[in-house]
Amino acid sequence: YLFRKCCEAKSCDRPSCRGLQVALEAQAAAAQIQVAAEEVQAATTDAQTAIEQAQAAAVRADAASTRADEAKRRCVEAEAAIVQAEAARVELAQQLSETQERAARDAEALRGQMEQAVAEANARAAWAAQMAETKDREAQEAREAVAELTRQLAEAERREPAAPAAQVDPAPSPPITPGTPGQDALKAAMRILNRGVGPYPPCEEAVRLLRSPAAQGNPDALCELGVCLVWGRGVRINEAEAKGLWREAVVKGSVEAVGYLAIADLDYCRTVGAALTAAVARWRERAAQGHADAQYWLGWCYFNGIGLTKNTAEAARWFKLSADQGCAPGQSLLGACHEHGYGVSKDHAKAVCLFRLCADLGNPYGQWQLGRCCTNGVGMAEDRTEAKRWLTLSVGQGCTVARPLLDQLNQPRSRFSLWKKKKSCG
Repeated sequence: YLFRKCCEAKSCDRPSCRGLQVALEAQAAAAQIQVAAEEVQAATTDAQTAIEQAQAAAVRADAASTRADEAKRRCVEAEAAIVQAEAARVELAQQLSETQERAARDAEALRGQMEQAVAEANARAAWAAQMAETKDREAQEAREAVAELTRQLAEAERREPAAPAAQVDPAPSPPITPGTPGQDALKAAMRILNRGVGPYPPCEEAVRLLRSPAAQGNPDALCELGVCLVWGRGVRINEAEAKGLWREAVVKGSVEAVGYLAIADLDYCRTVGAALTAAVARWRERAAQGHADAQYWLGWCYFNGIGLTKNTAEAARWFKLSADQGCAPGQSLLGACHEHGYGVSKDHAKAVCLFRLCADLGNPYGQWQLGRCCTNGVGMAEDRTEAKRWLTLSVGQGCTVARPLLDQLNQPRSRFSLWKKKKSCG
């Protein structure tokens, strides 16, 4: 204790005390070094932490910089999108304006077309009413003429003696002159036919009336009866009989009979020459006067290039004039022109409408055309039942072109489908 006191007083110069003092100082210095080392260690730890924090801050700064670059890129894209949107808005506004203007023009044009269609419909209604009145009047006149004719024929039969039973080859009848029963029958028949206009069923009486003057060799009656036989108008189709009647009319000097026979027989057509030109000229003259049958035949010549240069547009024009007067063959051929686009715009709906008008008049070719459209779904939904009905009516009137299709429809469905597929593939 005293020694420590002595050393603490630092007043003792003895070696032992001095050594102890140095030791104590060294111990104190060591303690200070230890403290300093701990402080350095703590500073090192703090520095390491600061470095780590700095590194983390640098990473966050890099991420922030990346996000800033992404944000900048998106801003640029947003600005570009805004520019595109504005351009699109301007373009859409321009298109909308053009569409509105076009719609206004189309609406105005449609309004004009509708007004024109209404005017045409009213005109046609008035024409139909007038035609109905005219037909009623002519039908009454025809009935009166038939009654008068029947009376005259009965009187003629009572006055004329019967031909001997042994007579096999009677002499040819003299030409018909005005005022005879044959001439009256022809006039009555032509009033019923009404220049080719009107439903077909009344034409049966016209055919009955035509047979009497035709049997007496009247060329006009021979021609008209042949036309009825070819068209199936009031009688079953018989082209062979029609050709025979036309040949007889040609012998008797009928110009139109030459044209009829040339259309029906191409071999004969190649041999007639100037006579065919005269027949076409006669049809053109009568067509210009509004004769529906002549308009049809003139259209046929244009359509097939018989006696004229082939011109489907001109053919369609004459078919339309004939069809507008209710001529069933004209309606059928005009429908075919619209179905295939011959000389007119292709329009299946209009073609079917014309075929139906023709079929409703009882024309076998119109019935065949409508049945074909029902079979193949042309201008309407496919309907086998309806097709069979129309084709059966057509075949029943002697239309040979309708027979193959009706036979195919009567086959089992699978065979019919294969046939139809083969037909569609050409």
